[in-house]
Amino acid sequence: MQQQRQRRFSKLFSKTPIAWLQLTYQMRRFFTASLGIAAAVTLMFAQLGFLGALNDSNTVLHKQLRAELVMLSPETEALVLLQNFSRRRLYQALALDEVESVTPMYFARANFKNVKDGRNQVIIMFGINPENSVFGFPTLDAQLTTINEPDTVLFDRYSRPEYGTVVADLEAGERVLAEIDGEDIEIGGIVDFLGVSFGINGSIVTSDINFLRLSPQQHPENIALGFITLKPDADPAAVAAKLNALIPSDALTLTKEDFIVREEGYWRSATPVGFIFQTGAVVGFLIGMYIVYQILYTDISDHIPDYAILKAKGYQKSYFWGMLVQEAAILSVSSFIPGYLLALVLYRIVKAGTNLPIYMPHDRAIIVFCMTIFMCVVSGLLVSKKLDESDPADLF
Repeated sequence: MQQQRQRRFSKLFSKTPIAWLQLTYQMRRFFTASLGIAAAVTLMFAQLGFLGALNDSNTVLHKQLRAELVMLSPETEALVLLQNFSRRRLYQALALDEVESVTPMYFARANFKNVKDGRNQVIIMFGINPENSVFGFPTLDAQLTTINEPDTVLFDRYSRPEYGTVVADLEAGERVLAEIDGEDIEIGGIVDFLGVSFGINGSIVTSDINFLRLSPQQHPENIALGFITLKPDADPAAVAAKLNALIPSDALTLTKEDFIVREEGYWRSATPVGFIFQTGAVVGFLIGMYIVYQILYTDISDHIPDYAILKAKGYQKSYFWGMLVQEAAILSVSSFIPGYLLALVLYRIVKAGTNLPIYMPHDRAIIVFCMTIFMCVVSGLLVSKKLDESDPADLF
């Protein structure tokens, strides 16, 4: 039985040159077909890359948290849509023995004016406690004493160019002044912080005291997020459940992982952009399948008499199916390579133009490669019905 399987296996691969020669009989058409499928592969890469950038860019802060739990308003859907809740709810968490410390954070959208060129742009401002920072950004940790200075903020290096030459001026040793909602401030340093996302073009970080002075409409008792650090042996999920049972429904406690899932879910499901990127990947898959189907259909139509002769000589339908599958596999490999290379170029262009964190992880390349093989093989099986037209009787 095993020998029969080995013979079938070797027989299958002995047909590979036939499939290859049939595809490359007209080399120009083969290259054109491969590039057409490669365009669909690039489209899939592009949409999945944008979807990955959507998730990654909006969860930078979440992933850099050193706190195990996050408290927020139940009305908060995403980081850019933070709703305030009472700071007292956060300090109620200290009633649990598992809690080590708590840290509030303030959040606001403010009008940023670059004094040097007079540009006005909306910017995100974070107010944190410099004495107990819970963010794992090394450049922020190194400059926490800076934001203790009155009216001093740190500017996110990866903010959009529309905010002016802030980074270049600071690196050149110049003093950089600006305004936040009409209040004078000084940019005390550069921090590698959130970067650009689909909801944030730029951000600044300052102390909670500076934040409240720059945002007089902000009540000190109302905070945007609360971070809860647990003792080493505490179970974050169990503590979160205790806090949600203990604290009234005007505050919600999440683990760090649930905080990330909540953010990704909002951008993926509750916004049009997430739906568009997912739909785009499906469209690319369907376009590629259609192109492969047309290529193989044309190839079979051109060789109907040849298939009829082979049938007359006793070749079974499984032989032709195997040859179609091999042709589909060859097309998938020949199209994936240029599609992958084009996607790398596209990612670099998008990253340079938008500062979005778009890159090529290994798992995405594997997923798209599997999708390419699948769409090619399925197209090959669908077009196999055309083989029924190769009737040996038509030769006579």
